[in-house]
Amino acid sequence: MAQTAYEALFFPLRDAFVEAQRRGEVRDINPEMLAGFYLALMDGITFSQTQPVSVGRAEMAEAAIDMVLHGIMTGRHTASGRTLYRVGSPPQCAGPAV
Repeated sequence: MAQTAYEALFFPLRDAFVEAQRRGEVRDINPEMLAGFYLALMDGITFSQTQPVSVGRAEMAEAAIDMVLHGIMTGRHTASGRTLYRVGSPPQCAGPAV
Protein backbone atom coordinates (compact mmCIF):
# COMPACT_ATOMS: atom_id res chain seq x y z
CA MET A 1 0.00 0.00 0.00
CA ALA A 2 2.85 2.40 0.77
CA GLN A 3 4.30 1.76 -2.70
CA THR A 4 0.93 2.51 -4.33
CA ALA A 5 0.64 5.75 -2.36
CA TYR A 6 4.18 6.74 -3.36
CA GLU A 7 3.48 6.02 -7.03
CA ALA A 8 0.23 7.99 -6.84
CA LEU A 9 2.32 11.02 -5.87
CA PHE A 10 5.50 10.31 -7.83
CA PHE A 11 4.17 9.78 -11.35
CA PRO A 12 1.90 12.86 -11.53
CA LEU A 13 4.69 14.97 -10.05
CA ARG A 14 7.20 13.59 -12.54
CA ASP A 15 4.75 14.33 -15.36
CA ALA A 16 4.31 17.90 -14.06
CA PHE A 17 8.09 18.41 -14.18
CA VAL A 18 8.21 17.00 -17.74
CA GLU A 19 5.51 19.46 -18.84
CA ALA A 20 7.26 22.36 -17.08
CA GLN A 21 10.47 21.43 -18.91
CA ARG A 22 8.62 21.43 -22.24
CA ARG A 23 7.38 24.95 -21.47
CA GLY A 24 10.92 26.07 -20.58
CA GLU A 25 10.03 26.72 -16.94
CA VAL A 26 12.32 24.09 -15.42
CA ARG A 27 15.92 23.26 -16.32
CA ASP A 28 16.75 20.05 -18.15
CA ILE A 29 17.23 17.82 -15.11
CA ASN A 30 16.05 14.20 -14.98
CA PRO A 31 12.35 14.61 -14.07
CA GLU A 32 12.38 11.39 -12.05
CA MET A 33 15.20 12.79 -9.91
CA LEU A 34 13.27 16.05 -9.49
CA ALA A 35 10.11 14.22 -8.44
CA GLY A 36 12.03 11.97 -6.03
CA PHE A 37 13.88 14.94 -4.53
CA TYR A 38 10.68 16.89 -4.08
CA LEU A 39 8.94 13.97 -2.36
CA ALA A 40 11.98 13.38 -0.11
CA LEU A 41 11.94 17.05 0.85
CA MET A 42 8.25 16.91 1.71
CA ASP A 43 8.79 13.68 3.66
CA GLY A 44 11.50 15.44 5.65
CA ILE A 45 9.03 18.14 6.55
CA THR A 46 6.62 15.50 7.83
CA PHE A 47 9.40 13.91 9.92
CA SER A 48 10.48 17.27 11.33
CA GLN A 49 7.02 17.75 12.81
CA THR A 50 7.72 14.85 15.18
CA GLN A 51 10.74 16.63 16.65
CA PRO A 52 10.53 18.69 19.88
CA VAL A 53 11.57 22.03 18.32
CA SER A 54 10.03 22.78 14.98
CA VAL A 55 8.51 25.52 12.90
CA GLY A 56 5.03 25.05 11.52
CA ARG A 57 4.44 22.67 8.66
CA ALA A 58 3.10 25.39 6.32
CA GLU A 59 6.07 27.68 7.04
CA MET A 60 8.56 24.86 6.47
CA ALA A 61 6.84 23.76 3.22
CA GLU A 62 6.86 27.35 1.94
CA ALA A 63 10.58 27.70 2.74
CA ALA A 64 11.40 24.35 1.11
CA ILE A 65 9.52 25.21 -2.08
CA ASP A 66 11.18 28.65 -2.17
CA MET A 67 14.63 27.02 -1.90
CA VAL A 68 13.80 24.54 -4.68
CA LEU A 69 12.53 27.28 -6.99
CA HIS A 70 15.02 30.03 -6.16
CA GLY A 71 18.05 28.34 -4.62
CA ILE A 72 19.87 29.52 -1.50
CA MET A 73 22.43 31.96 -2.92
CA THR A 74 22.00 35.71 -2.75
CA GLY A 75 23.04 37.97 -5.62
CA ARG A 76 25.90 35.78 -6.80
CA HIS A 77 26.78 35.36 -10.44
CA THR A 78 27.06 32.07 -12.27
CA ALA A 79 30.02 31.16 -14.46
CA SER A 80 27.96 32.38 -17.42
CA GLY A 81 27.64 35.80 -15.76
CA ARG A 82 23.92 35.47 -15.01
CA THR A 83 22.78 36.88 -11.70
CA LEU A 84 21.15 34.40 -9.39
CA TYR A 85 18.18 35.08 -7.13
CA ARG A 86 18.43 38.06 -4.81
CA VAL A 87 16.57 38.06 -1.49
CA GLY A 88 13.29 39.95 -1.81
CA SER A 89 13.41 39.90 -5.59
CA PRO A 90 12.52 36.48 -7.05
CA PRO A 91 13.47 35.87 -10.66
CA GLN A 92 10.97 36.23 -13.46
CA CYS A 93 9.85 33.05 -15.22
CA ALA A 94 10.87 34.27 -18.67
CA GLY A 95 13.06 31.28 -19.42
CA PRO A 96 14.86 28.31 -17.94
CA ALA A 97 15.76 28.62 -14.27
CA VAL A 98 19.34 29.33 -13.25
